[in-house]
Formats: sequence, C-alpha cells, structure tokens
Amino acid sequence: MVVTAAALTLSALPASAGAASPSDASGSTRTARALPQIKATARPGTATVQLSPGQRRKLLDQATNTAPDTARSLGLGPQEKLIPKDVIKDADGTVHIRYDRTYAGLPVLGGDLVDHQHEGSHTVTYASKAHLTLPTAKAKVSAGTAKKSALSRAAAKGTRKGAARTAPHQVVWMMNDKPQLAWETVVTGLQRDGSPSERHVVTDAASGATLENAEHVESAEGNSLYSGQVTIGSTRQDDGTYALIDPAHGNHRTLDSSDNANGGPVHRQRRRVGRRNDGEPRNRGGGRGLRRADDVGLLP
Repeated sequence: MVVTAAALTLSALPASAGAASPSDASGSTRTARALPQIKATARPGTATVQLSPGQRRKLLDQATNTAPDTARSLGLGPQEKLIPKDVIKDADGTVHIRYDRTYAGLPVLGGDLVDHQHEGSHTVTYASKAHLTLPTAKAKVSAGTAKKSALSRAAAKGTRKGAARTAPHQVVWMMNDKPQLAWETVVTGLQRDGSPSERHVVTDAASGATLENAEHVESAEGNSLYSGQVTIGSTRQDDGTYALIDPAHGNHRTLDSSDNANGGPVHRQRRRVGRRNDGEPRNRGGGRGLRRADDVGLLP
C-alpha cells in the first residue's frame, strides 16, 4: 500500500458545543468543560493525485518492467521476485508502489513491501525485514494431511459444514520474521450465527503445526460520527476487484489509518470490508488480520 498524508484541517466541536449545563438526577447543575480545539497542518505536496485507470496501468506496467532491477537494488535473493500490485502518486511527484513477493515461485505471506520513489531516490517499507531463505522447498507434510488438519482446526474454531473447495497451496510463511515453508488451506462454511465463514489455515509444511487460523469474514457495523449507520458503495477496479470508493457520495473512499506512523490515510484493497468480490453488499467485512506492509500505511 502507499503512504499518503491527507491535506486535511481538523477541528473539534466549537467551544460553545461543550458549554451546556445539563442537570443530573438530583437536580443539581453540572458544568461541562469546553472541548479543546485541534488543528492539523498538511505537509505541502503530500495530497494524493487521483490517477485515471490508464495512468495507473502505465505506472504498474513500468513497475513490472523494472521489478527485477528493483529486487536487485534491494538486495533480494535470486529466487525472490517482486510483483507490483498497486500504486499511488502524491502531488509532489512521489510514487508509492506496493509489491507482493514470491520465493521460488511461491507466494510469500508477510513478504510484501512498498517502494517510495521521489526524484531518483527511494525508501522502502517492509512487512518483514527478515532475510528470506529456506533450507528446502520440498514439503514433509503432504497436501492431504494439511487439508485434513485445516478442516479440523476450522471446526474447532466454530466453522460448521466446513469444506476446502480448492486444494491447499504451498506458500512461504514470513509473518513471524522466520520464513517457513507452509500450506495455506481455505475452508469455507458457516459461522455459529449462520453467517458465511472463510477461514484461512496455514500449516507448517515441516512439522504440521498450525501457524495461522484466521477468519476472513468478520462482523462489523459502519457508523459515522454524526449520522449513524451509512451505506457505503463500491467501485470496480481494473483488476476486477472492488474498492470502497462510493460513487453515490462524491467518490469518497473508506480509509484505514491504523498503525500509520506518518499520520496519513491508508486504503486497503485486500480488506474488502462490507463487499463481496462481486461488488454485492454483505453485512460482514473480510479482513485477513495479518501483518502486512499495508498495515503500516500502504495501498492494497
């Protein structure tokens, strides 16, 4: 994901909003203190430029063509490859490109990074700075054993009528800064309350231990500060996924600034909260809940 700082000026409610003196149950009067005034000054040039689909595709194509050079410049190993997934451009020309990473052709969970480029120089935000290497790319635990274990683990967490509709696939697990060969199994079914379940279970390919057992469909309600619950629309992207960009409300975006040390808003593409992949609304939001580079301020 991409680090951006929004050009916003924030202020609390005016002092008069806190000046009311309501009575308590005994009839005495309580005096409320005025709320403090909060202001934020934007850094020049850090506002995000709205890219057209063509501009976005051109930047991603350029990143794809230069990905091998970028990998070498970052000191990545010969079996590591970078795959550009998204891009953001700031008003000052800074370009932020999020890359997924593969190792020996296997997706690396927790290995993504963001390259921030400006006037010939660049800095990088890593989901994990651990050196990526594996003693072997051959699993001791079979796919069938991993699937059986995943179904059992999902059931233990409350998934009913669980099924793995696709075979487990090999991944490199790097979420704990210790790269491990693993199997990822997607188990679908029903949660205890009858809502859909999509549980991603990661199994150590050497020991058979469960490394992760994460539900991707979570209960949530969206409430605005002043207007209660607000329905949020979505917009189909070039790659067929849907982002929380609401065409009915001025193309406003749903952003997440958690863990963003730079104080700017973050857009998560992977966490398609409130929408299925086909753009249809649902009452639950999917979130991997795993540490990624976009958790520190990047684009999906």
